[in-house]
Amino acid sequence: MTEFGRRLKAVIREKGLSQTQVCSMTGKSKASISQYLSGMQLPAEKTQTEIAAVSYTHLTLPTKLEV
Repeated sequence: MTEFGRRLKAVIREKGLSQTQVCSMTGKSKASISQYLSGMQLPAEKTQTEIAAVSYTHLTLPTKLEV
């Protein structure tokens, strides 16, 4: 598995998301996300940047406002 795949998988697990939800957030196909997670394919640099931007704003920010 690639470092990209390990990091993406960690964020997905931490947030309790499904691959389908990640696909919706990133606009990437389920097959692509699966290949990135397994290390079978490394996304192009532009795609990595796009996923990182979505990951940061949608996957890493809190889903509930803690009071």
